[in-house]
Amino acid sequence: MPHKIFGKRSPLFKEFQIRFPHLKEPRFYLSALILPVLSTLSGLSCDTVRRIMGMDAFFPACPEIDLFFRERITALLSSEKARKKFLSVRDPFGKIWSDLLSKKDRLVLGEFYTPDHLADYLLEKAISFYYEDGEKNTIPLIIDPCCGSGSFLLSAAIKWNQENVPVRTILSRLAGIDLNPLAVFMCRAHLLIALAQKFNDRLEIPDLFLNPDSANLFKIFSFDSLLSDCPEKEQFRNQCDILLGNPPWITWDQLSEKYRKAISFLWEKYHLFSLSGKEVLYGGSKKDISSLMICSGMDDFLKMNGILGSIIPMSLLKTRGAGEGFRLFLAGKNGSPCSLLEVDDLSGISPFEMVGNRTGGILVRKIAEDRTSIPYLTWKKENGNVQIHRSCLQKNEDAGAPFSVLRNNQDSSLPADFCSFQEDKIHAIAQEDRSSSVSPKKSGNSERKINSGYRAQLGANTAGANGIYWIAPSNNTSQQEPGLVRMKNLMHLGKREIPQVEMLVEEDLVFPLLRWKDVDAFSAKPSGLIIIPQDPETRRGIDEKTMKVRYPKSYEFFSHFEQELKDRAAWRRFQSRSPFWSMYNVDRNTFAPYKVVWRRMDSRIRAAVVFNEIRNKPIIPQETLSIIAVDSLEEADYLAAQLNSVRIQDQVASFSLPGSKGFGAPGILANLDLPKFDSKNPDHLHFSQYGRTMREKNT
Repeated sequence: MPHKIFGKRSPLFKEFQIRFPHLKEPRFYLSALILPVLSTLSGLSCDTVRRIMGMDAFFPACPEIDLFFRERITALLSSEKARKKFLSVRDPFGKIWSDLLSKKDRLVLGEFYTPDHLADYLLEKAISFYYEDGEKNTIPLIIDPCCGSGSFLLSAAIKWNQENVPVRTILSRLAGIDLNPLAVFMCRAHLLIALAQKFNDRLEIPDLFLNPDSANLFKIFSFDSLLSDCPEKEQFRNQCDILLGNPPWITWDQLSEKYRKAISFLWEKYHLFSLSGKEVLYGGSKKDISSLMICSGMDDFLKMNGILGSIIPMSLLKTRGAGEGFRLFLAGKNGSPCSLLEVDDLSGISPFEMVGNRTGGILVRKIAEDRTSIPYLTWKKENGNVQIHRSCLQKNEDAGAPFSVLRNNQDSSLPADFCSFQEDKIHAIAQEDRSSSVSPKKSGNSERKINSGYRAQLGANTAGANGIYWIAPSNNTSQQEPGLVRMKNLMHLGKREIPQVEMLVEEDLVFPLLRWKDVDAFSAKPSGLIIIPQDPETRRGIDEKTMKVRYPKSYEFFSHFEQELKDRAAWRRFQSRSPFWSMYNVDRNTFAPYKVVWRRMDSRIRAAVVFNEIRNKPIIPQETLSIIAVDSLEEADYLAAQLNSVRIQDQVASFSLPGSKGFGAPGILANLDLPKFDSKNPDHLHFSQYGRTMREKNT
């Protein structure tokens, strides 16, 4: 593979860094490597290849470096086997570049090159939609405004070359832009390799490249596609038939202050968000620049009726706030004509290594058209193969709301390990649940009535001070007193250094703590303790007078941390007039004897019943858990069974992104068909009995 011959672990790279210590950045190495590699593979002189590539515009010649590489690369690629390995990869220089960059640099730059099969897929889809309304014997003009090493353009070049489209025509119908000159150089090199004939593992460069003006054949340029008004950009303004791309995934606050200021007018133009002056300059949002590049690219480059095919982070479609403006743009509500054609959810196959964000793809036509049915394709790995499950988007009156999915009956099944229901009896319940009256859906109607009889809230929140409120029993038990327990705070928790205090505190304020890791489907086992100096009625810290009189030891305990607690941003902003030991999300529901809890930011909903009181103390869930307080254990078992059911798992997955910060948040109930428990309803009693069986099984 190319990266093994020329990558960061290769002897050549190490020798280059020793020989040219002032050129240690990987971009210098790779820019100097491309020319002699192409020269060796084609048999052409380095000067000829430099002219063909238009390299002088990006990287001036350096005879010393050229000589260093020419001698060594000739040897490295002297064997037929080595040349065959190099040419077996479609974008060899892109693979080398990915290997040279550290994980941190790739994340900061948002540079994750698109896998070949994904580029091919989006290209075929886009061309298919283009030919629905276009002449099938025409060759569309395709542009990628953030082309990188050229994955999408290469897909088109290879496709058309196999269809015997003339090389000159192919090059005239492909346009690429990238801010990084090295990316432009790699893209040109890959197109040259793709369009050359390969004989005995040598490249036969087409004659048209040997003309003096051959560099003008490439329509691959280096400039800022968002801000530049250069002539190269103007020649493509509203002239392109298809726009393909995988724009960088960089959030607003990762951009430099100068660049944020320069592009702030574009965010406002496309209504992606509106911020105050200070927020704009200093980073007040987690908006992703990929959304801006898509909106700007469609506006600047596509013809009316043109097609967009783009890789995107699924958070743009399925999270509140961050993607709202983008979803309004896709719905044509922000003044730009758009018609969403298809969504591909690639979260189940993780196409990009080292990327935590869930990946998706969209296809959009630049036209004001309201489509009644929008396909939603979910990609999953099943038994070693990729399976695509077809469903459709649910119509929503609020166009900016996170996307929801209606699943067809044959597509709504999930892998066995996705659901906690494992036994035959449970599968029967799940199947009955799908078709029962608990989930009313009208056949053929893309709008469904939401019937949620519950409201959820977060668990107890220390506002970043877990190391103070979370405690453990002291090993020293010799000095115990009635009504008091000797405790020490878990000072190692959290990012800030906090001193450890060991002392007696009032037992009345100490409760069992249920943490995120303590919860699974039908199972909740508290593993810690928490001290809560909070009045559940006022939702503020117990007043100072009461603390001094009834809980003097606890008052003394928190006094050791007065400054740390006052430094909490949430306390300064929301509760500066309350006692400095005040917490958040603590009310009567927090202390309810019967609760149902589930983990936020998880891959699926894992609901469990919390009811066992330890020493007459209710169990307190932490803020990374969502909770619902209920009236009885029977109702709690019913609710846990419903939340763990296949039907609810399907519904949650249809509008919320697994693993994201918003997944499993209390607000999910607004989108769930979850009727209030009725002890006279046989179906509800059925679920309650099942929930009890599973709870007892996991106890």
